[in-house]
Amino acid sequence: MRNGEVVTINKRVAGKIRLSAKQRASIKKAARLSRSSKAVAKRQKSLKVGKRRGMYD
Repeated sequence: MRNGEVVTINKRVAGKIRLSAKQRASIKKAARLSRSSKAVAKRQKSLKVGKRRGMYD
């Protein structure tokens, strides 16, 4: 669920990529922000909506 819509996410299958310093910094920032209370609450809400729709049966 993303913003109330069902979406599929493309995931990398294989291969290691060399990242620039800016990319590494942004990944660190995203990882830090993903653990904020607001982000956790948003994921819980998304999970609840998905369960109601029967996506995880």
